[in-house]
Amino acid sequence: MGLWWTDVYKMREHFKKIQQRKDENRGAAYFGKKAFSEIASFADAIDGKLGMTLVEQFKREGIPQMYRLA
Repeated sequence: MGLWWTDVYKMREHFKKIQQRKDENRGAAYFGKKAFSEIASFADAIDGKLGMTLVEQFKREGIPQMYRLA
């Protein structure tokens, strides 16, 4: 219906559960809707104030634990 985007920190914040989907052999991650933003905000997020915030957060925290390989 439309395009959306998110970042790994919002996904970590809004993670709900992992559940196996019908007819699939692996778990699927589920996230709350608040993790996702309208595509219109994407350009500012990567080239504006929010983008710098994400870069600084990455420098401080690195990759969120849920995305690190064992």
